[in-house]
This record gives sequence, C-alpha cells and structure tokens, in this order.
Amino acid sequence: MSHELPAANRFAVTPAQVALYRVGVHWALGEPGAAMRAGQGLHPAQFPTPERRARLFTDLARVWAQADNPSRAIGALLAAHGHARAEVRDRASIRGLAIELVRHHPTSTGADRLALVLAGT
Repeated sequence: MSHELPAANRFAVTPAQVALYRVGVHWALGEPGAAMRAGQGLHPAQFPTPERRARLFTDLARVWAQADNPSRAIGALLAAHGHARAEVRDRASIRGLAIELVRHHPTSTGADRLALVLAGT
C-alpha cells in the first residue's frame, strides 16, 4: 500500500520550516526558552512567501510575549506586518496579541507604531 501524496499536495519541507514548527510547539507548551533556541538562526529569506515570512515573526512575537519581553514582541509584529499586513491586522489571535501588547505596554519601543497598524493607518 502506497502512502504517497498526490502531486498537488506535495511541498518541500525544509529544515527552516521544521525549526519554525518546533518554535510553535515549545510556545504552546509554555517553554519560551526552548522556543527561542529552536528559532535561532531562522531568517525571512528561508521562507518562500510573504505570508510564511510573516508567520516566522508572528510565532516569534508570541514567544517574546510569553517571555515577558514586550518590546521584542512588538518589534516582531511590526516585522510581520512589513511582510504581510493581513497576518497582523486580520488574524484574530495575532491581532489580539497586538492589542494586548499596546494596551499593557504603551511605552514599549514600537507600541505607538503598532497602534497605528491596528488602526489601519
């Protein structure tokens, strides 16, 4: 019995994609240190689409927020917005994170710019 996927469903799985998946797993387990280690060395050029590049930064933003580093989280969300605006403005969970960061850390670096992103300007 063959377990091969049809050609339309095949995609390349790269080491960067696996590392980003590990970032998400460690974040979900509440392990920001392990998530940061898993994400070391990842950079946007390793991901083929603007959405995947933005996802790199939204996942890192979640980790930085969990590690109680709002400035880094805000910076990551602004970077994500630079690659794919919808990832920050339209994804409910990420928009919620952005709103929480702006509300609870208004003096953090970039909070004013993130507030403008959320306002749509």
